[in-house]
Amino acid sequence: MVVRWTAPTANWQHDQAHGHEWLRDEIGLNDEEFAAINHFEAGYQQQRADLLLDFKAEMNDLQALLLNKDEFSAELQHAIHDLHAVHGELQELSIRHYFDMLGALPADKREHLRQIAAKALSQPE
Repeated sequence: MVVRWTAPTANWQHDQAHGHEWLRDEIGLNDEEFAAINHFEAGYQQQRADLLLDFKAEMNDLQALLLNKDEFSAELQHAIHDLHAVHGELQELSIRHYFDMLGALPADKREHLRQIAAKALSQPE
């Protein structure tokens, strides 16, 4: 079993390489606005990388249990919970970063970012 998360309704590229460059083009940020949202990026990317490592470890644990267990157990239930907890932390981190960026933008660009972010919420596949 593979758990995948997609954003089918929007082309959100923030977490890809050069994500803020994409956002600069998408929203039309000037140099000052671009610098303002980049202020938060290094910390966000480090926290995200740490959480992605945790997510991968939890996924590996769950996969190992699925391959080696013959029935649902408390151990599986805990593994599922642990995986979802890390996923929740990733979502919260992304949303907090969104609000950091939102606060650094003028009103017209905040509205554009709001629309992009609302369409890009991940959904289970």
